[in-house]
Amino acid sequence: MVALYLNKPKYWEFIRNLRNDPRVKRGFVKQKHISAKSHAKYMEKYNDRYYVCIADGELVGYIGDVNIDIRLAVVPDRQGEGFGEYMLKEYVKLRSFVRAKVKKDNVVSQRLFEKCGWRRTSSGKKFYYYDL
Repeated sequence: MVALYLNKPKYWEFIRNLRNDPRVKRGFVKQKHISAKSHAKYMEKYNDRYYVCIADGELVGYIGDVNIDIRLAVVPDRQGEGFGEYMLKEYVKLRSFVRAKVKKDNVVSQRLFEKCGWRRTSSGKKFYYYDL
């Protein structure tokens, strides 16, 4: 069974560790290491906009948004199993007015958004922007 659960403080360290994983970090706009202290401050502000994905009792990813910009990550060893697609489709049912900023070299994320029906609406020097 797979489900999204509203973020709680007990999940904050999972989110931070996943976001800091070098295999995940390279897909994000900001590359710096996130400290426990700065992450706690961030989560206190944006906690209600994040969800974790749990599959058969195991944390496998998270999704959220800040300023309507999606943040999504899947545990590297569980990528390719459909969790990103599941989270994205479920999240937009909860928060429909969001968009995505995807690095031009992040082909995996580009494919994910396109597979879920998002369309590229504009681009910048380093990013593509996607909307539903």
